[in-house]
Amino acid sequence: MKTCMNCGKSNPDDAVDCTCGYHFQTGESKSVQYISNSTSNGSEITRSSGDTIIKLARNYFIGSVLIAIAGAIVGFVWMSWDELGIGWIIVGASVVFAMYGWLIKVLVSSYGEMVSDTNRTKQHAAACEAYLKRIAEKLDK
Repeated sequence: MKTCMNCGKSNPDDAVDCTCGYHFQTGESKSVQYISNSTSNGSEITRSSGDTIIKLARNYFIGSVLIAIAGAIVGFVWMSWDELGIGWIIVGASVVFAMYGWLIKVLVSSYGEMVSDTNRTKQHAAACEAYLKRIAEKLDK
């Protein structure tokens, strides 16, 4: 088993690159946006968990805006039939729903950024630890 000098993960002896992007032969680390995982169905590309959370937050916001637009249209159509003001209530609820969607997007996206930053920090810490181990080994020789 090969241990990655960048992140500290164990890799098979025949591995050329670590999943973090470290190249065993050159000792260089390249930035990797996607990590390839082998599955029984073939190769599947997955994103980091922080990126996935941010993407879901964006999609939720887009969905809430589309639902709010549909609600506003229903509210304006309802206003033409009704004189009680229920249409205005529907329009107001649609606007509040869109603002709620925006708030959820901001909060969840912030959490996704924090997760991504934490993952990057862990990778950097592992790389520093591996580097210090190499220096210590050289000093011991």
